Amino acid sequence: MAVQRWEDDVEVFECGSSFNENKGNVVAYGTIVSDGGPNVMLHNAPLGEGNLKVSVDVVLQEEAKLPIPLKSGPTVMVDAVGTVVGWPKELVTFSTTKKKEKPKPLFAILEVPDEKNKFKKVESALPMPCKFLYSYVVRLMTEEETIPIEFDEAMFGRNVSTSLLREDVMRCMEMREIGSRQILVYMGYIYKYLKETNRAEYVSFVDPNKIPAAQDGSTSSQHIANQLKASNGDRICLIPYNTGYHWILTVINEDKDTIYLLDSMGNRNRDDTWKTTVCNGVRTYLCMRGNPKRSTFKQLTGNLKQQGCVECGYCVMRYMKEIVECEDLQLERKFAGYVKNQYYTRHNMMK
Repeated sequence: MAVQRWEDDVEVFECGSSFNENKGNVVAYGTIVSDGGPNVMLHNAPLGEGNLKVSVDVVLQEEAKLPIPLKSGPTVMVDAVGTVVGWPKELVTFSTTKKKEKPKPLFAILEVPDEKNKFKKVESALPMPCKFLYSYVVRLMTEEETIPIEFDEAMFGRNVSTSLLREDVMRCMEMREIGSRQILVYMGYIYKYLKETNRAEYVSFVDPNKIPAAQDGSTSSQHIANQLKASNGDRICLIPYNTGYHWILTVINEDKDTIYLLDSMGNRNRDDTWKTTVCNGVRTYLCMRGNPKRSTFKQLTGNLKQQGCVECGYCVMRYMKEIVECEDLQLERKFAGYVKNQYYTRHNMMK
């Protein structure tokens, strides 16, 4: 089977149209994972001839229908962000022309001594569960394979699923820059921990894929309001957010009168637009409940920071872990004071 290398900025068009007929009918941008074939599977079902496997990255038309609906999965684009879906070849095009490379043979990377030594070094530093996962994806998982993951419906108040690519797992295990898919899966792990400890009713989450996909601040604000409503509101809410180049964690307290910000680079990356977006979302939710009070915005400074330039996503995951493990959920006490020149180590982040 010929597997096309990942290509960014792929345009996918609405089912029933073609890009020759309607150039403006782009519904999303994504990444081609596999160029298909007679034996290619998609979430344990045949992909079908004439279809590609596409990872949905950015949605332009949220209510557009998927041309190949997933079994017990999303049916519209807004719910498919971060998910690998099937798409007819004739409705996919590249926004830029790139020179195609000859596909490398499977596991060729392990035949290069330097690369093999790198994998062994990474593997030796991982905790045992991560070691098994890393070993599996490096040695056995092919580039076109994905790991499908479905989340508890109660976590977001709706059905949410995603798929991890081989590269997604390798990036995380090798402590390279990560994106919303890895953070979303970690949030699912945290939710499972909360359920097992009978504390799921104290914490709610906002899907990080929803915020970057929004086209304007008002749409993001409405999504935050809807998520607070879906979780019944009486709990803290964790919102990982990417400013475009940096991950931060926003936390809305139980009473919705205070919004906290945890930033692994201190005060360096203040985002006033995001502050307005969150405050408007909370205010919209409170207006739904007949209590249109204003919330205050506070940046907590007692959190450990990142050492390098790519650890912000890992810091956000670590902050969420520390918050849910804190029994009284008093963030101002948990992250009190000002921490200077104290950083998370690789060992801290992998615990």
